[in-house]
Amino acid sequence: MANWIPFLILSVVSIFVLMYTWFKTKQPIVFLFWLFISGISYFFEFIIFIILDSYLYEPHILSNDYNDNVLGAVSSQLLAVPAAITFATFLTIKKRWIFVLVGLFVVIEELFLRIGVYKHFWWKSYYTSFFLLFAFFLARYWYNCLQKNKHMWHHLITLFFALSTIVLTITWGFSSILRIYEIHLGWFNDEIKDITSGNILYFWLATYFYSLVIFYTNRDWKYLLAGLIFFSVVEFYMWRNGIITIKHSLNLLLFPTSHLMFIMVFGRLYRQFFPYYSSPSNQVLKKKKASSSS
Repeated sequence: MANWIPFLILSVVSIFVLMYTWFKTKQPIVFLFWLFISGISYFFEFIIFIILDSYLYEPHILSNDYNDNVLGAVSSQLLAVPAAITFATFLTIKKRWIFVLVGLFVVIEELFLRIGVYKHFWWKSYYTSFFLLFAFFLARYWYNCLQKNKHMWHHLITLFFALSTIVLTITWGFSSILRIYEIHLGWFNDEIKDITSGNILYFWLATYFYSLVIFYTNRDWKYLLAGLIFFSVVEFYMWRNGIITIKHSLNLLLFPTSHLMFIMVFGRLYRQFFPYYSSPSNQVLKKKKASSSS
């Protein structure tokens, strides 16, 4: 059996689970929450998988070994784990089902190890069970916090990690797959690993800016323009000093274009489909006005 087949099956099942969850709830927040969990998973994977070299995925789809490894991680941390956690958060009430799902993931991990499409270095399967249990219960707690709408920072963090999933996935394609640009950290001997890490760290910073603009400024173009100018100056400096390398000088325009598109497209979707979660500061102001008038 080809190595990519188990990853494809896992991805298709995960997409089905996610769509089933949305079909049963008919709530757009299912997708926002899935992206949020994926963003948390990416953060965890950056530390465990990229920095600490915990395990190896071998789907044998991409020609470069490290990109192929990362693609396997994406199938797990973008689809499988977040889809299961989203399903459990929205559709399962009894806690025993969480233990069943965690056990299922451990079985899948052991199966992948047996058939040779996945390899441990220092990682152990019982680490997986521990962290998954923590993730399932943390997700429930976080969703309850969002439902109660107590603190704005719950919404801002949710937006940041959800948006980071989209940004990091797309820019990984631009940087590591298409090689339109490369951000060099100088931390790792493997070139692809180094530019993958550089892209992640830089666009985490950019995503924080996107989140602030979408969440707080309510489409105020002054803040957006100031941010674009700031990032353009930083990116020009990085290019002149060899931290960013590009094949053609015009490729540098991809950065401000990407910043603008991520803010405009995701900002529009966020305001349109998640009115309960957007602009909580405005909700607070409305409550204060209502109380003062009464």
